[in-house]
Amino acid sequence: MELNGKCHYWGVYGSAESHRKSTRLIAEWQSVLKAPASEPSIGQLTLPYLYHCGQHYRKKGEPTSKVQTIRDALAKLKRLHRAAKAGEFSPRMLNSTFALFRAVY
Repeated sequence: MELNGKCHYWGVYGSAESHRKSTRLIAEWQSVLKAPASEPSIGQLTLPYLYHCGQHYRKKGEPTSKVQTIRDALAKLKRLHRAAKAGEFSPRMLNSTFALFRAVY
């Protein structure tokens, strides 16, 4: 039988062994579907966002200077809040990142 894109052999059709294996695998599969997705951290979101910026901010096929500006901002954000979950990111955290910018410039 195919489950989640993989073929599984559970034993002789209709046997007690096949019923046991199929019940166990289906229960495992359903528990994965019901498990809450873990929330990404700030550090995990910065690389995909930087990739998006490199594709989006282009002029004549080349990345614009805005990409470097965003890269600098993300580096400071990651330095302060890499492990923070995205849903926990607060205005106070954003202000601390702005303060770091002001201290550098």
